[in-house]
Amino acid sequence: MEEKTGVFLAFDIGTSSLRTAVFDSTAQLLEGTQSRKSYRLLTDNEGRAELDPADMLAAAIECTQQTLVNCSSLYPGRKIVAVGASSLWHSLLGLDTTGEPLTRVITWADSRGAHETAKLREQLDARATHQRTGCMLHASFWPGKLLALGADRTLCERVAFWVSPAEYIYREIAGINVCAPGMASATGLYNAQTQTWDSQMREICDVAAEQLPRLDPGPQRPDHTRLVQHGLEDLTDARWYAAIGDGAASNLGSGGDRPGVAAINLGTSGAVRLMESGENLDAPYGLFGYRLDESRYLVGGAVSNLASLLQWCWRELEIPDSYDAFEDLLESRPAPEHGLSVLPFWLNERAPRWRDDLTGGIFGLTQSTTSLDIAQATLESAYHRLALIVDALSKTREVKRIIVSGGLATRRSAMQRLCNVLGEPIEVCSVSDASIRGAVAYVLSREGVVIDEPDVAFSLTPDRQLKAEFASQRDRQVEFERKLFGIEFE
Repeated sequence: MEEKTGVFLAFDIGTSSLRTAVFDSTAQLLEGTQSRKSYRLLTDNEGRAELDPADMLAAAIECTQQTLVNCSSLYPGRKIVAVGASSLWHSLLGLDTTGEPLTRVITWADSRGAHETAKLREQLDARATHQRTGCMLHASFWPGKLLALGADRTLCERVAFWVSPAEYIYREIAGINVCAPGMASATGLYNAQTQTWDSQMREICDVAAEQLPRLDPGPQRPDHTRLVQHGLEDLTDARWYAAIGDGAASNLGSGGDRPGVAAINLGTSGAVRLMESGENLDAPYGLFGYRLDESRYLVGGAVSNLASLLQWCWRELEIPDSYDAFEDLLESRPAPEHGLSVLPFWLNERAPRWRDDLTGGIFGLTQSTTSLDIAQATLESAYHRLALIVDALSKTREVKRIIVSGGLATRRSAMQRLCNVLGEPIEVCSVSDASIRGAVAYVLSREGVVIDEPDVAFSLTPDRQLKAEFASQRDRQVEFERKLFGIEFE
């Protein structure tokens, strides 16, 4: 490792924005170096959920330039020695032979491949596929998206490369054309056991090996000419590490890489993940298993609907359109006295049932139901999905601690509600932006450095009475799901 003047640049490439920041060799943020730029998710009634790659690339360049200026001004003499990234999982775009995009970025939230995915479930042994790839057969992963795109033969014949948005950004900025296992493992085209691209899924999706990035978790040297074109020549001597998935980064950044520690991330979507070690990835059917690197992997489940539900409530129910204002209203309403049950399937749902054909519903409406009742019940319904994932994990793993991070993990009253819904003690991480810190933690781990676990902001235990009330509310949610969609639960 370089002396203490060496610092680390991190990207966090998300569904709604891109951020950059600089950290020191203990993964501590250098305050004032952050930069952020938002972009818009493009959706329609057909299930489209896309991002414009040009917007994402422009955001990456602009944010990096600003972060470098901030770092130079506030921390003179510091040199960036390595670069890492956290990026949204499951998303892809097609590039031509010159690297120009032929498609938009088709995100995890895009459900247009649901029909093709349903056909895959009929054709394949879903459990055997999951055992190899760690992924369920679901529209959020690459196979369904690729098969849906396959209907446009003219387009597919022009595609030379299929990549995630992180690989596209690295390629354009720094001329780097590799993919880390910590990104590939959540595509549905990666064999988590052999740690190579899966030949069976490639054949099914009509994707040649040369159309996928080379797998390499090691340090890469950037193309100086590319960096100069974007005003980023100060990064020429840095070691660049291919991006890992935001979920893996979140665990690393929040301390969820310790044995028995389940990390819950609360953002646009939500997830519960345990990190484990071993060459053979072992994930129960119904939970995902994503590799981070050669020896570490994640087991858990994600929900598509979390902060996105709140944004819908703020827009459609005409309640205060900020999280703090919303929580101010809920603070005096700790119990589910609204009498509502919500199936929170606004976007194609994932864990714990992995049914991409479900739609949402609100039950128990009366003339006295208020917009705040609906918003409260909707948020609680998303928490119930996380509780179901925790229950599924606990059947085969010992969950010793639950640590929570993310943009929604800021208010004590809000986290007490989550704690009561889960029915388990929780610890709230002092680092709210765990994924961008995790990008640096990953780079440091590749270079043999182990960082300390971040401090706990506060710890909570569930209220016994409210725990019971929320458990009854969850039972009603499950029963509505069973009756409406014919789902039988194990």
